[in-house]
Amino acid sequence: MRELKTGQVFPVYLLLGEDRGTKEQFLEELAKRVVPEQGDLSVARSVYYGGDVPAGEILSSLRTYAIFTGRKLVIVKELEGIRSFSPFIEYIETPNEESVLVLITDLNRFSQRVIDAVMKKGRACIFWPMFPNEGERWVARKLADFGITADRDAIYYIIELSGTGRSELDSQILNITTYLEEGERLSLGKARNIVSQLHGFTVFDLTGALLIKSKREILTIFHSLLDHGEEPGKLFYFCSREIGRMLHAFALKSAGHDFADIARTLKLRKKEAERFRTLVQRMSLGTFRKLYSDLHALDHTLKSSPRELAMLSFERFIVGLSST
Repeated sequence: MRELKTGQVFPVYLLLGEDRGTKEQFLEELAKRVVPEQGDLSVARSVYYGGDVPAGEILSSLRTYAIFTGRKLVIVKELEGIRSFSPFIEYIETPNEESVLVLITDLNRFSQRVIDAVMKKGRACIFWPMFPNEGERWVARKLADFGITADRDAIYYIIELSGTGRSELDSQILNITTYLEEGERLSLGKARNIVSQLHGFTVFDLTGALLIKSKREILTIFHSLLDHGEEPGKLFYFCSREIGRMLHAFALKSAGHDFADIARTLKLRKKEAERFRTLVQRMSLGTFRKLYSDLHALDHTLKSSPRELAMLSFERFIVGLSST
């Protein structure tokens, strides 16, 4: 980020790690440096997914000059899906100076051969998510910059709502602080009220409705969240995480644990515990096979399809998670 601010751009980057939000923030800043303001970003930027496109097609794009837009920005996501990296390593050794290649994976470790090749010509960085305790300190410092102190429960709530990605936390904090005066104290109740005023519904209303609410109710929550600016990727993350918690509860039940033990292990609040008890009793292993198959298909569609098609697929997925 510091190098970008000075205008220094390398012909190749390797972005590793689980903090997708900060990686996307980096890509936005990089795009501003690569493509001039008058340039057409839709023409100058190409996005590919590893395993979906032959390496030759990606390399051909890298070697093709962008028309009227200065350099080209070529992004390869899900890098781990590529079978052979030899063609990419050969390209990196003598990259096209008119193109910028960005290789992205959520893995924290990758082929040392690829990392070494990238480092000779560019930059390889791991984007670590913050640990919860680090996130607490980070949120407290950010709020303090606005002259606001916060109860620990309120900080927990913000992190639970936004995750530990810095860009998501930044956005949530900015939204919340617009409702507060300098010197004010942020309590958990106040944080919840502000988020409710901002969004009408929260992602927790959506996850709490899964397999419980009707089609109409769950779609109302889903569209309200989208209308208030929630990213589909964030909604997908929280839905998949909730299904993972259900699977955890189901596995514990299948292993013979009683529900009091399950609630303690998963740290379920009273209302959550009642919902999980109801769900787990009526779910089967086949249910989870279907859910994870649907999650995988939706994840691919969200990453590779036009927004209209992706949203239609998301709606179908949400309807499939209604009480019927």
